[in-house]
Amino acid sequence: MDPSKYTDNRKNFVQGIRDQGVNPYPHKFTRTHRIDQFKLEYEQKASEKDVFLSETVALTGRIQQIRAAGAKLIFIDLEGDQAKV
Repeated sequence: MDPSKYTDNRKNFVQGIRDQGVNPYPHKFTRTHRIDQFKLEYEQKASEKDVFLSETVALTGRIQQIRAAGAKLIFIDLEGDQAKV
């Protein structure tokens, strides 16, 4: 293979995958709720002291801030879908 054609070959390969209707760069993480949906659902369900150990929730977003409040307690601000958690 000609090294100068590597980029063109890669672009053609990726475009061929897209033409087949497949995402060439799929997400490796499946979310269960959008952040705005999560807030609506759990603000109605939960009071300050409720704990939901039997439920697993997966959110996606951009981490905006990380704050440590001790050796084992960390707070993370996650933003996405015009909402913040």
